[in-house]
Amino acid sequence: MNHQIPRKRRLFEILMVVATGIGKIFVMDVFNLRLPFITTVMVFWASYYLYRTKKDKTLKKYWGLSILDSKDLFKIVAILGIIVILGIVIFGVYIKPIKWSVHVFFVLLVYPIWGLIQQFLVMSLFAGNIKDLSIKHIGDKLIIVFTSIMFSIVHYPSMNLMIATFIMALIYSTLFLRYRNIIPLGLFHGVIGGLFYYVILNRDAWVEFVTRYIS
Repeated sequence: MNHQIPRKRRLFEILMVVATGIGKIFVMDVFNLRLPFITTVMVFWASYYLYRTKKDKTLKKYWGLSILDSKDLFKIVAILGIIVILGIVIFGVYIKPIKWSVHVFFVLLVYPIWGLIQQFLVMSLFAGNIKDLSIKHIGDKLIIVFTSIMFSIVHYPSMNLMIATFIMALIYSTLFLRYRNIIPLGLFHGVIGGLFYYVILNRDAWVEFVTRYIS
């Protein structure tokens, strides 16, 4: 499903996604400015999406943001997602019990939005553009591996997150290149990622992202 987008535009989007990833490592991980960075990224890329789709309404479907085209992929992702979610919850209740709080609802509300934006960047603009640039000797398998490595590196320095996101990206990029839809991927990415952060890493996003700036 190639789309008539100028090569320079595709390269610009790929570079901007890479720049966003590099910015995450420095701004969030080095300077610990999590909320300002995430807010800036969400506003910038939401504005870019609105600007581009206003000029070309077909981009919404091309980028994989059509609800009507998400049904088949949703069934697959739901099965995988529910299994992983149950595994994380069981881990946090029985295997390595954690202290649950109402803050988990903040995670489940906000992270799916963040997950959708991440999938838009990584899948729609990065993997999708590389795929449709039709570069010689770069097939789907190489795109999948390259995308997964890039997504994993962005989650440095947490080794647990790097391993988890690499595996997730392998699965998600494979599904994206087949179905070209990111809605189910983004929503389940947000829920799984948020619970992984809260349960496996035992980190409270409400405290780290919000309380720090209002206390």
